[in-house]
Order: sequence, then structure tokens, then C-alpha cells
Amino acid sequence: LKGLREIDEIDSFEDIERLFLRGVRNSPTTYKVYRNKVKLFYDFTGGLHQILVKPADIEGFYDYRVKKVDRKTTYLDIQALKNFFG
Repeated sequence: LKGLREIDEIDSFEDIERLFLRGVRNSPTTYKVYRNKVKLFYDFTGGLHQILVKPADIEGFYDYRVKKVDRKTTYLDIQALKNFFG
């Protein structure tokens, strides 16, 4: 039940960061990369609650990012999201 209550408390990206990104034993560099990639996705979806994210949302993000940056960067974006949502 504790986990469910925490999910209900998500109102901003800072809540996501506090609950799911900090303290998961990533190196500081990995944490920074994941944080930035997840924040990009969060902003792209207009703040969509993480529990409502669908594969189509991630596919749309891929299509959006591949037009903005090179494929390698887009690949890293998606890998970070797969790790986060995986």
C-alpha cells in the first residue's frame, strides 16, 4: 500500500525524481543522464502521470526526438526510458 500511496502523490516531475530516480544506486553520471532523459519525456507528454504512459507515448517521443537530434542520442533517450519504465 505504501507504493500505491506514493504513486497517488505524484503531481510534478520533482515527485517522480524523488520517488523513482534518487537512491536507485546509479552512479552520479547515470543518474544525471536518466534524470534529463526522463524529464524530456515528461515535458514532451505534458506531464503525463507515469502510470498512464503507453508504448505509443514512447514511440511518439522517439519520432519527435529523432527529428531534433541524431539517432545515437535518440537511442540513448529510449534506453533511459526503458530502464526507467522497465
